[in-house]
Amino acid sequence: MISLAGYQINNEIHKSNRTIVFRGTRLSDNCPVVIKYLSKEYPTSKELSDFTYEYKIMNKLSGEGIIKPYDIVKYGNSLAIIMEDIGGESIADAMKSTKLSITEKMLLSIQMTDSLLQVHKQNIIHKDVNPSNFIWNRKTNQVKIIDFGISTELASEDFQYTNTMNPDGTLEYMSPEQTGRINKPVDYRTDFYSLGITLYELFSGKLPFAGEDESEMVYYHIAKTPAPLYLVSPEIPKCLSDIVMKLISKSAEERYQSASGIKKDLEHCYQSLKSGTEISNFVPGKDDIIERFEIPYKLFGREEEIEILVKKFEDASKGNCELVLVGGYPGIGKSSLINEIRKPITFRKGRFIYGKCEQRKCNTPYYGLRQAFQELVRQLLTEPQSSLDTWKQRLMDALGENGQLITDIIPDLEQIIGLQPHATELNPVESQNRIQMVFLEFIKVFAQKEHPLIIFLDDLQWCDAATINLIYYIFSMDTLQYALFVCAYRDNELQAGYRISQLFEKLRELNSCTELFLKPLDFTAVNDLVSETLHSPPDATKPLTELIIKKTNGNPFFTIKMLKSLYLQKAFTFIPEKGQWSFDLEKVRNAEISDNLIDLIIKGLESLSERTVNTLKLAACIGNQFDFRTLLLVKNDPESLLNKDLWTAINKEIIIPLDNNYRLIGSLSAEMYKDVPIRFSFTHERVRQAVYSLITDNDRAKMHLSIGYIYLKLFQKEKRTDLLYDLVNHLNIGRELIQNIKELIELSDLNIMAGSKAKKSTAFAAAENYFAIAQSLLSDELWAKTPRKYFKLLIDRANVALLSGNLTLSENLCIRLLDKAQSNIDKASISIIRVQIFEYQGKHKEAIDEVRRSLRLFDIHLPDNDQEIVQKIHEGIFKLKSYLKRITIDGLKNLPEMKDPEKIIIMQMVFQMVPAAYQSNPQLFVLISLMMFELTCEYGVSPLSCKCFTDCAIILGSLGEYETGYKLAEAAFSLLNRLKAEAFRASVCYGFTFTSYTRAHYSESLNYYDMAYHKGLETGDIHHASFALADKLLLLLYTGKNLNECMQETEDAVTYLNKINISLPQLLAQMIHYMIRKFQSVHDKKEEKNFLRKDEEIITTLKSTNNLGFLCRFYILNAYMNIIFGKMDDAEKWNNMAQEVIRSTGLVQDYSVPDHYMFQGLILCNKMVRLI
Repeated sequence: MISLAGYQINNEIHKSNRTIVFRGTRLSDNCPVVIKYLSKEYPTSKELSDFTYEYKIMNKLSGEGIIKPYDIVKYGNSLAIIMEDIGGESIADAMKSTKLSITEKMLLSIQMTDSLLQVHKQNIIHKDVNPSNFIWNRKTNQVKIIDFGISTELASEDFQYTNTMNPDGTLEYMSPEQTGRINKPVDYRTDFYSLGITLYELFSGKLPFAGEDESEMVYYHIAKTPAPLYLVSPEIPKCLSDIVMKLISKSAEERYQSASGIKKDLEHCYQSLKSGTEISNFVPGKDDIIERFEIPYKLFGREEEIEILVKKFEDASKGNCELVLVGGYPGIGKSSLINEIRKPITFRKGRFIYGKCEQRKCNTPYYGLRQAFQELVRQLLTEPQSSLDTWKQRLMDALGENGQLITDIIPDLEQIIGLQPHATELNPVESQNRIQMVFLEFIKVFAQKEHPLIIFLDDLQWCDAATINLIYYIFSMDTLQYALFVCAYRDNELQAGYRISQLFEKLRELNSCTELFLKPLDFTAVNDLVSETLHSPPDATKPLTELIIKKTNGNPFFTIKMLKSLYLQKAFTFIPEKGQWSFDLEKVRNAEISDNLIDLIIKGLESLSERTVNTLKLAACIGNQFDFRTLLLVKNDPESLLNKDLWTAINKEIIIPLDNNYRLIGSLSAEMYKDVPIRFSFTHERVRQAVYSLITDNDRAKMHLSIGYIYLKLFQKEKRTDLLYDLVNHLNIGRELIQNIKELIELSDLNIMAGSKAKKSTAFAAAENYFAIAQSLLSDELWAKTPRKYFKLLIDRANVALLSGNLTLSENLCIRLLDKAQSNIDKASISIIRVQIFEYQGKHKEAIDEVRRSLRLFDIHLPDNDQEIVQKIHEGIFKLKSYLKRITIDGLKNLPEMKDPEKIIIMQMVFQMVPAAYQSNPQLFVLISLMMFELTCEYGVSPLSCKCFTDCAIILGSLGEYETGYKLAEAAFSLLNRLKAEAFRASVCYGFTFTSYTRAHYSESLNYYDMAYHKGLETGDIHHASFALADKLLLLLYTGKNLNECMQETEDAVTYLNKINISLPQLLAQMIHYMIRKFQSVHDKKEEKNFLRKDEEIITTLKSTNNLGFLCRFYILNAYMNIIFGKMDDAEKWNNMAQEVIRSTGLVQDYSVPDHYMFQGLILCNKMVRLI
């Protein structure tokens, strides 16, 4: 019980999880009151504002059927609303405690409807009509409506992309559109549905729907029709049943259109009941009045496309991952079409998330996906803590040590999984592999059999490169289930060769997408829209439709805009007796309506004040979505004026609120807007473009600059790192207006920061753009003052240009960098990028020559002929053995870390040569490993030493130093742990297998192949992961595993390797798959000729690619197979071919080689037996 000054608290009459309601007396005049108290001891600013908003709505209302507020007072940290007490109880309580006659119920129904009528006449939608929110004093027969906490002053609310998991209201009484799960705005007719459910319960004694959970209840409201009242209770008149069933129609258009119409029918029914006569031919709604000009919330002429979309969703619900591309011109109805699948999504308990790509944000990595998942995370944050704990565990299991990669993209996720440790630093290619794999695992958390996931990405033509790459990765991997991607794009804004067009081509090659192209509506569809809008027969509206189509060409958005414009120009007149709108064709012909949609929208803006238009211009600069706080800070106007501008724009259907927080405008302090975001969106991208087109180029630059500086203040003051891309994008648009040198330098630094962040997110094209702008902002004279900073910028830009596929730009930047290099280290850094360029081009010799030239800078001679290489290898082996005599293995792993920058860059250069050397000159690869070992022993360890240890262990094994080699390989793992060099763990695990088999059972190698594969996937080292996967298949054949099991595992591996398309492991896996088939079909004479032909094909392929290691394995496997089946002469032939490869290449350290010698022994033994 509370103690409120000036009031006596008598008793508690209601308690919820948010408020407590007391009866009391106002001491000044002994007036009975009801006190509604916000019961939380420390309510949030939003809770206080919501409470204040409720009082504000109550204070605006008046009427005999509406509860009257007296005051709102502060109590401690909370608030209390004081209102009149009519001495009654809620109708919900009355229904439980009192047996009411049908006559009493009828009178109550009329009074409740009258209360609602009074509310609607004052342009308020209640949104929570239910028996608990009507108070009835049985003695005085007063009925009053209460509880306006979620009411709205808007003509309609449209939150179709947000808050669908936790809609406002009481679920048992909620209209289909208010659930947020269908493509319909919420208007005053939502209250009629809720009233219908209330009356159903009042007259039948039970609710029409009883779902087991929230999802089931929502589905019932959307799709299930309850039994008519007169069948549930025979005493209920048919006319009353018809009234209630009309009220609870699923479509708002099929319900009553006015509360006065409901009241008239209820009174008519009451008089009939009172007189005992039955109403014949009763038509509910006959006297209903259409009070507003409304465009039906329906889709016309898209039945076929809807059917395809629903089918694709059903396929996704069964475990598929589906992609639908929806193309068409602006305003053609792409978004409306996609939203039509909301109903089946609800039935399947699916999750629908939405992200919109924007033209000016195509350099923001994962922008659309970030938007979609940010909203999903916000919805999850409203769930109970127990549920959040479950989500946290699922997400942590999926993300492992890579959580930070996703929280960098979706900051709000941190509120669920907590602050994440920094992810291991990898090279850019591995980083890109890793982030794509991690993002895919993140999506899998939400795409589940119980809750299929639908991701709608709008305006894909403006999508960023990182998202495009991710979409292709997801569908090329084909491991995601229970997901449907729907991507809408403007066909007229696709450019030939543009990255989106390239994505579409790749997806078509994968056979991964369904394509829909929306054409303009035909005459019948437009006429249906017009006739339903005017409530007139289709034949009567055909002349009007002809005129409309001439203007709009069947574009739905244009058609709707034209109808509304004609209404405002008084071309339509309502005829009450017919319940129809008539039209004047002459007025239609003479109406001032442009043939251009943008011009029509602009014409509609002319009625707005200059101040409101300026506010909208600023909003259009921010983007399709914007928030109140940013507008308030940028505009620097009084809050009341901005509030008025936004309300005007909402009422003119130019913008819409994105959630219920819009109600709090005017009730929060400026500081509170930081914690309670109030977000809006333009009703259509075409509307934003129309507003944006009104701004001159110079004013645009000024506005973007102002927005950018506001974001910069928030970024610096509030540590809003999520604003980095936005602030840089805005400042970049206005950069031509910046004259101050310090500000130019600051913006250049911010672009570098944005570029570095984009690079970390593997959005290399975006990073290159930011780096390019950073470079262009300052003159050569200014850059000359900070040469080291300039050099690093150019190096970073050359690097990301390379990684984004722009090899020409990368090469040109490298040439420019040579003039800026101040040291040999600088030159070596440039060389490393040039080596990668050559490797991308497949120029292995040029890559090696580039390293060879750069090593000369440090007086290191890398031989360029085989004889010299062999000589250097012998010298290197001698040094290797000498070091191992001088330094114990334990001493090696405890060597100090390499600190000398020159030696570090030399190690990097030599390591950069590994892929080219491995492909083109295996002996050079051996020499490189020995060189790195020497550098490590002389100058200390680095992460690259870990890989070097395993490579040198293999060399030792080839020399018969098995135990030493094994210990050196083990030391590599100790060094990995010491240096936390996780980026190299997959390669070390893989390399260890080539030493392990000399000292341990094959099962150890199998375990390390698994570790290499899984760690490779975790760190993005796809190269070693794929080799581990393929090599394991070969080893399985030597461990005695059942051939059927080997075949299944091989087929799975081939499927995966084909997706990632890394040629060598792909080739090895296919070779093993073929050998298993040979093992299983060896006695099949029909297959022998096919096998002979296939053998030749494989040998030719391996020789042409100079892949002698795989060739040797292929020969040995064939020898193995022939020995097993007793074909010793054939076995000898194959074994001799293997011997020739081993002799010519010096191939020793491969687990198939000892088997080769064993097979050779078996062949010789067989010869001996035959001789005896």
